[in-house]
Amino acid sequence: MLRALLALALLLIAACSPSRQAGSDAGAPPPDFVVLFGRTGGMAGQMQGHTIRADGTVLRWNGRSPEEHVQAEGHLDPAQIAALWARVQAAELFSMQRQDMDPTVTFVTVTADGDSRRVAWHTPLSETPPDTPVQALYDDLMATAQAALDA
Repeated sequence: MLRALLALALLLIAACSPSRQAGSDAGAPPPDFVVLFGRTGGMAGQMQGHTIRADGTVLRWNGRSPEEHVQAEGHLDPAQIAALWARVQAAELFSMQRQDMDPTVTFVTVTADGDSRRVAWHTPLSETPPDTPVQALYDDLMATAQAALDA
């Protein structure tokens, strides 16, 4: 009897615990949703990239750290942010462990529901990027950011 009660209690606790991928409704990103993505620039330690925030803010930046020198600013509407959130969830970034260490890497960092995950991979500029889910997400993020900055 005690085992049955303990098993029931554990089952109820597990059922009530939030899932990492389902932490928020697929249509509504969490308020702290931020995507930071770009490339590191080799020996000089420079980075260039973009930031997209839950409120729709899109920034293009460069420098030794993200957002050090903001070069342009744009905006995405709530439907575009919801679609972006769905794509980030579909890519399952929070389950990835890739963290290449190299002077030049491409990276995507996502913050959502109080948790962050950075995925980085080496792609020499002279080579075609790998055909991977995270590279596809990166390409999509770049196109989305550029469209917002061009608007």
